[in-house]
Amino acid sequence: MFKKPIIFLFAFLFAVSGIAKNVDSSIVSKSSMHVVYTTNVKTSLLMSLAAFNKYSKEHQKTLAKIFGLTVPEYKEYLYYMNETIDGYEYQHTINPNFVLALHTQGVEKYQRYLKNMVEEDHDAIERFLKVSNDYTKMGKAIYPNESPIMPPQMRFRINHNHLQQRDVLQLFCRLNDPTCSNILGIILPSVIKTNNAKLDIFAVGKADKKAIVDFAKRNHILPSEVTAHKITLNYGN
Repeated sequence: MFKKPIIFLFAFLFAVSGIAKNVDSSIVSKSSMHVVYTTNVKTSLLMSLAAFNKYSKEHQKTLAKIFGLTVPEYKEYLYYMNETIDGYEYQHTINPNFVLALHTQGVEKYQRYLKNMVEEDHDAIERFLKVSNDYTKMGKAIYPNESPIMPPQMRFRINHNHLQQRDVLQLFCRLNDPTCSNILGIILPSVIKTNNAKLDIFAVGKADKKAIVDFAKRNHILPSEVTAHKITLNYGN
């Protein structure tokens, strides 16, 4: 058992992309940024093969293209979901590429299905993080004197300077995320004041030495604190 707890603070969110099973749609098109639905006709992305075959060839192509698939590949996905145990095992799996990757024997197709999933999730995460960052900036502009949301126990310990000797705080964040700087502004003074307390900062995402140095300057982290290992700045693999 550890004598002193390590306290984790997460200043970033992770999201997995998904598309609802049922959407009101007559035209479904994918741009580089998002999937656009225009309302008119009820369409289910997970349907019976017979129902799918009733659509026009153009509409079939449109639905398959959402996931980077051909019409035959989308029909193969519908077969697995309607006629095999996959329909039970993966009923909450929205992306057909995942189901197809489980079954394909071809290396080229397998790699393409994986690539489709990664690209779709990457786009969704980038959009999510942008909204999250903009939300934080807006919150700071509207309520400049309020602190970001923190667990009650952590908020009490920080505000009342209840950090103890040899407490270790670990902060994981994107260097350009305002939330990270907000949290750091709250915890840094307490760490500095507490003997032998330590703060480990881990950069999430792309970061290099220049970015980490700029981050330290921007948040008033003194070189002497880093040299003394009271604060560590970690990035890379």
